[in-house]
Amino acid sequence: MEALAELDETVRDELMEALPNELIASAIKKLDTDDALYLIEDLDKEDRADILAKVSKEDRATLN
Repeated sequence: MEALAELDETVRDELMEALPNELIASAIKKLDTDDALYLIEDLDKEDRADILAKVSKEDRATLN
């Protein structure tokens, strides 16, 4: 999943829209904070809230 953060922004956005939020949440748990923030920063509020609800309290505090 680290490769997601390195993709062209357009490709990354399209892929993020296609992936289920559960998979994105699982992926950001394994990423460095800056990469995780980069992946979720442009998501709509509903998707972002759903993803953050699926990560630990500590990760949520860091990413929110």
